Amino acid sequence: MKFLLIGFFRSGTTLLSNSLNSHPKVHCVVDPMVIFLKILRNKILKYNKIKWNDDLENHIELKKKKFSDKIINLNLDTKINQENIKFIHKRLIKEKKYQHPNIDKIKKYKGSSNFINIFNYYLNKIQKLSKNKKKIIGTKMSWCEEYLELFQKYNKNLKIIYIYRNIEDSINSALNSVSYINEAPSAVRPILYYVIYWKKSIFFTHQNKKIYNIKYEDLIKNFNFEVNKIFDFLEVDNLKIKTFYDQYGNLWKNNSSFKKLTNSRNLILKKKRSKLFKDLSDVINYLCKDELKRLGYKVKNLNLTDKNIIKILKKYDKKSNFNKKYHKYLNYEKILKSLK
Repeated sequence: MKFLLIGFFRSGTTLLSNSLNSHPKVHCVVDPMVIFLKILRNKILKYNKIKWNDDLENHIELKKKKFSDKIINLNLDTKINQENIKFIHKRLIKEKKYQHPNIDKIKKYKGSSNFINIFNYYLNKIQKLSKNKKKIIGTKMSWCEEYLELFQKYNKNLKIIYIYRNIEDSINSALNSVSYINEAPSAVRPILYYVIYWKKSIFFTHQNKKIYNIKYEDLIKNFNFEVNKIFDFLEVDNLKIKTFYDQYGNLWKNNSSFKKLTNSRNLILKKKRSKLFKDLSDVINYLCKDELKRLGYKVKNLNLTDKNIIKILKKYDKKSNFNKKYHKYLNYEKILKSLK
């Protein structure tokens, strides 16, 4: 693996990954190895089989420094037993088939191996499903910011690209979108879920000096200029991209993974956004003001009470919109206290 593309979801990672895929020498495999990170997390937290299916993000953000210290002390040469290899294989096929339609053609890794070999095996196998044979291979991965130092520890030449976006726009995009592919997970979450993991993402990436940071708004404003700066970072020839291709060499249209809703009362709809989004925008801005200011975004001068914040959050969080496992992010008092 030559590079790793990361970013908070709904921040332009797909746009950027397919910009890289449109270069004749660069191939970015889409998000296949979250399962791999789950195994690492489970090892650290000593999770049992029952929690194997939990989302990667389920460890509590308040322990992020303690948790990240444990991660960096892991040894990726540690052997993975057959039970874990079997789990990785099954979950990859089940959870990633909507992104990799032919993933079930990949044979399970046989024999004893370690974490890093398993990771590289499946990454390379998924890459071979593509129509194109390219020299610079990398992957797009979400929810992995606290694992970056570990990857860098085992790959001194690894190039990491991080794309970030104003959190208000990321949340707005997520709330107004739903997967149209049956197997794909919805992007709808409780508001504090987005806030917590955006703040976590910024925390870990902006203390790592070896990461190439790109602002989504800059990418949209001056696309070819910003993309060619990334090509320079990857040490490949500059290219003016006229046609976008996905990881399989197929034509790609922006936002092809999600479509906007127009008839749901449970979501903040585009036609109602200006009326409903102002108060929520104030809450998001207030909770994330330090990070927004650090990233160069305009910050409102607000003074909100917890009571007002909770009232607004309840207005937008609808339990029916998301899986029950996310209901813990409706514990407003506890989470707001942890964010202070």
